[in-house]
Amino acid sequence: MDAMAFIPQGLRAGVRDRTGTGDLTPYLRAAFASGRNVHFPAGRYPVCDGLTLASGQRAVGEGVTSSVLWAGPCFNLAAPAVVTVAPGDSSGWDGIGIGFDQAAATSRATLRRYPWALDIRAATRFKIGRIRVSAAYDGIRGDGNCGGLDAGLLEIGAFNRGLLLDGPQDFTHIGVLHAWPFDVAASPALMAIYLDGATVAAEFGRVDGLDIRSLDTFGAAVVGNPNGNAGAARQVAMMQLDGDGATFANAAGDWQIGLLSSTKSGRPTAPAVSSAGGTVLVGSARLWGATRAPYLKVTGGSVIVSGGSFEQLADQPAAEVAGGTLVVTATSLRPHVGSAGPARSRPFLAQGGQGTLIATNNAALLPASGGGGPLVGIGTDHARNVVTGNVMAGWGLALPPGAGLGSYGDNAAPAQATVSGVVVGRETVRRIAGRFDGSGRATLPHGLGDADRIVGVTAIVTGRDGARSLETDPPSWDDRAVTVTGPAARLAHRPVEVVLRSR
Repeated sequence: MDAMAFIPQGLRAGVRDRTGTGDLTPYLRAAFASGRNVHFPAGRYPVCDGLTLASGQRAVGEGVTSSVLWAGPCFNLAAPAVVTVAPGDSSGWDGIGIGFDQAAATSRATLRRYPWALDIRAATRFKIGRIRVSAAYDGIRGDGNCGGLDAGLLEIGAFNRGLLLDGPQDFTHIGVLHAWPFDVAASPALMAIYLDGATVAAEFGRVDGLDIRSLDTFGAAVVGNPNGNAGAARQVAMMQLDGDGATFANAAGDWQIGLLSSTKSGRPTAPAVSSAGGTVLVGSARLWGATRAPYLKVTGGSVIVSGGSFEQLADQPAAEVAGGTLVVTATSLRPHVGSAGPARSRPFLAQGGQGTLIATNNAALLPASGGGGPLVGIGTDHARNVVTGNVMAGWGLALPPGAGLGSYGDNAAPAQATVSGVVVGRETVRRIAGRFDGSGRATLPHGLGDADRIVGVTAIVTGRDGARSLETDPPSWDDRAVTVTGPAARLAHRPVEVVLRSR
């Protein structure tokens, strides 16, 4: 059924050329009241009050920028939404945008607090092909049992909350959730509001079987609220946090995120990724740029990162745990401060308070060729901390005095092999060949630069009959070389090999 058939002839031209301002609410209500599927030809449809989509009914347009419902200053702010989907099953929406007039706003306080664009909280198995919500205060509301939602592309530009899902009790599938300041980018005032750090792209509570292929947000936060469900993890194949206000914070419940990327300018004073509870599993994380706070911070719950690359251009931790558990493994670490310029004053991976840090098999790709400093810093020693198997590339590992409860050894090429009495380096074995002089003395440079890194030395001398035997005095060493001595009569001018074990 064509929606235009319910609109008086004299108002149709204004719809088509997008100049009309007359309220079309009663005519569109009549179209929806038919219970039949409603087609919206290209045009802008001004409405001043809410519409209701019936159970099983579909509304279809010609594209999210071609067919648009338009809410202006006349809109009834007491309405539940521009479009409320009635209780029932398998209603649908495709190819229709919902836009709002925020032209008068100069600050967040002067935004017009319109009702939700779309209220689906009572509709099960609702189907969305494509929708764009632009300049809304709140976007799509799903804080009820709207389980079975199947959405292809959600383009949402909302100043308060773009999407709320908290209560679905059936699988919820979303192809792409794209949060962006749609239709306000040309207004410096509206862009400043959108990017002030208070905009939430999406909020998730309890959602059974959440499945999102791509969640992409510019300048707006993703929030896991205290209602988050455990066990049936909310799954996101790819999450992109683009811009300073684009953050991810979890208060409760479980997440599985395949790929997570974040770009920050150096201005943010809050973490880009944070956890106060629940469990967040990340297959690969790419943290790029800089923050004036720890880039990733755990104060509760668990965050487990199993690959990717951490970068932090500022003298701040790339990741910090003060409560709960942070696991970082098989990840490349790129600490810029200390690789060039002055030394780092804060660890790149930091632990404090009652937090647990497990950092294993990571690799520093930028060496400590500048001022260096701590790659990993432990503030509170306890048995749950594990820092092993990392490639340190000359960076330090900071431990409190008397540390010995955690596991901190077997790291390759740390700045110091021993810290606070704890051996933190990895034992390596090298063979160095040389020859005795005429007095029975052999000096073999080891190139380590620090005698404390040497664990032990064994000298092997080849006898006249070709057999090998230990015929020397115990070897000695300093910061430069290993020295082997013995009777000149037996050793003069003979070859010698030392096996040097070091950390």
